[in-house]
Amino acid sequence: MEDEEVLLQGGSINPDVQVEIEDEIQDWRNLSKVKDTSLPKRGEKDYEPDGTDIQLKILQDSRDSMFAALAGNRGHVLKQHVKAVWIPSVRKALIEKPKGSFLQTCGVVDSNNKCWLSAEEFCYLAERGTVEPWFESKDVPMSIQAVYACCFENEDEIDEYHVYSYLKRHGFIVMRNDPTRYESKIENIKVNPLVDLSIFKNLYNRIITLWTNSPIINKINTFLQNWGIQSFPSFHPSHFTSSKYINYTQIYNSIKLIPFHKVKDQQQQETPSPSSKISLTFDIWKPDPKFSKKTPPPPDFQVIVKNTNKYNFPTLSQLREIFSNTQYKDKNKNFDEQQQQKRLKNGYRYILIAMIDYGIINFVKVSEADFGSEDVWYIPSAKDFKPKQRKKFNK
Repeated sequence: MEDEEVLLQGGSINPDVQVEIEDEIQDWRNLSKVKDTSLPKRGEKDYEPDGTDIQLKILQDSRDSMFAALAGNRGHVLKQHVKAVWIPSVRKALIEKPKGSFLQTCGVVDSNNKCWLSAEEFCYLAERGTVEPWFESKDVPMSIQAVYACCFENEDEIDEYHVYSYLKRHGFIVMRNDPTRYESKIENIKVNPLVDLSIFKNLYNRIITLWTNSPIINKINTFLQNWGIQSFPSFHPSHFTSSKYINYTQIYNSIKLIPFHKVKDQQQQETPSPSSKISLTFDIWKPDPKFSKKTPPPPDFQVIVKNTNKYNFPTLSQLREIFSNTQYKDKNKNFDEQQQQKRLKNGYRYILIAMIDYGIINFVKVSEADFGSEDVWYIPSAKDFKPKQRKKFNK
């Protein structure tokens, strides 16, 4: 739960991990300190103009420093230089001689020992200066503007990249969602009944229908209920079970009248729907030095990217389709029976929805709860029934 709160609040998952300089939001005004010029001291900002141009001068100096930094030449260390060529036909970038620590979580290496980067991986590594982007046909380096223009074809892909780069800069391992990646690891539970009970159910339903529709039986039941002889209908379960209660749990179970939604039973009946209009975007893992791209474990989180200006919040039917396709680590296994509140707060199946509103990313957690199966009333433990030991007094 702490990891989810960190992700929703936008903090770093591990404060001890050193964040690289290129991943931080840089203050462009610090570049002006290299020169001999000195900036005026900053003061409190007034709500109304004070008749001077001090604030405008400070803002203009910051802009000049930013443009001067962007106009400078970007270089790479020769030993660590990695050249990535963008291939438009497949919309991927090719690295003929891959090297670097980024290969642990990014790219796919083929049989020829060549690494292929997806569009978001190529743009992210080019932005932070890990790889040098090149055109395929012109054989010249690409600018960051050209990388954006070639990698992303519409606004949805740009929104997805913003979420991808945001999570990568906070230390998470992010990959595109691929349902076939975990097919061999998912245990498909199939219920094969040994006896076909449909015949007995039909026979039982016919007997109940004939008995309840009989006018004579209805008059007898009404007479017995009016005189207090019979409190329940003829085929009520209370006639066939004992009314002796030993604890409060049996009493609460006997007065359950409203059917509730059982998540565990639904998980066994549901099958993934490949033709869903809305699908998962990214799989997210917490930092792990033993992470393997070939055989990744089930993700810790799964996220959907939506722009609030173009799309509405997913409907109930869409959320059910998404829940049927979720494949992640079940955190409820770590909670025992005594941690009921944490289990209810965490939910059974959940997803994260990255809502983008004019460039601002907000994460919304949607989960399924099952209060009916949890038995939220108090259940006494075995410790409550232990007799108290008498104190021994020394003579």
